[in-house]
Parts: sequence; C-alpha cells; structure tokens
Amino acid sequence: MPNWTQNTLTIGFTSEQAKKDFLQKNIINDELDYNAVLPMPSELEGISKGHTNIDGVSYSNWRESGDGTRVGVSEAEIVQLQTKYGAKDWYEWATSNWGVKWNACDTEVHENATDITINWSSPWSTPDGWIYAMIEAYYDTIEFAHLEATFEGDDEVVSEVLV
Repeated sequence: MPNWTQNTLTIGFTSEQAKKDFLQKNIINDELDYNAVLPMPSELEGISKGHTNIDGVSYSNWRESGDGTRVGVSEAEIVQLQTKYGAKDWYEWATSNWGVKWNACDTEVHENATDITINWSSPWSTPDGWIYAMIEAYYDTIEFAHLEATFEGDDEVVSEVLV
C-alpha cells in the first residue's frame, strides 16, 4: 500500500471564465484528471511488467484482454513503445511524466470568483511533472499558483509558490 501525499493547489485566474474553463477540462467525474493536461498514451494503458508465462513463452510485459487472459507484448513492440513514448508500460510513463504512478483521487474543489483550491491525494509524492505541464498549459490565464503538500506519516508541510 503506498504512502499518500495530500496536495493543496491554489490557483488565481485572470478571469472567472478562465477558471471555469480550467475546471471543465481538468475535473472529470469530480476528480482531478492529470490526463486533461498530460495525457497518457492509450497504447501504454494496461501494459503490465514483471514476468509471466503464456502458452510456455516467457514475457516481461503483457496486456490483459477483456476476459482477463494475458497477452504477451513482443520485444519489437516494447522497443517501438520505448522509442515513441520513452516508456514501455503505463507505470514507467506515469512516473516519468506525471511524477506519480496513479492519477489523482479524493479530490475536493473549493472556488470563489476567480480562485480555486484543489485538495487531492497522490501516491508517494507530488505530481511534479503534471503540475509544471499544467502551469505551462494555463500560463496566460494564471495570476498565481501555490502548492502545499503533506506526506503521510510526516508532519512536515512542503510549501511552494509556483507562479
């Protein structure tokens, strides 16, 4: 079970419309979705790594089909994915790009006229890659952004002004 990081991101937008646009694109089904700014390639979703035998053949990466059957991923496809995306599976891509292995969870959004505060949990650390991609994507409409993170089992609060 991972240790969780509690994140609080406060963003001030240049207008109420900019704030609404951000919320509409980034809060999906009441959860912050890193894919809105930094989408995981669909080709990598569902690829697992480790070691498995399928019909007597050893694989280090595989997908599960709709019925739960494992399907091996060939070494040629692994090389192609690594070349194209810099990763051979969802986990490697997520940790390299978002900075965490899973998407946000336990999201709470509080808003006023042009500011929002988003509280959410992430596994192990803050999603630094996503945060910097988000700031770059919305830079023209953000007046300020401030992040606070508290790591499970640690009383220390990390506070950072981002913009």
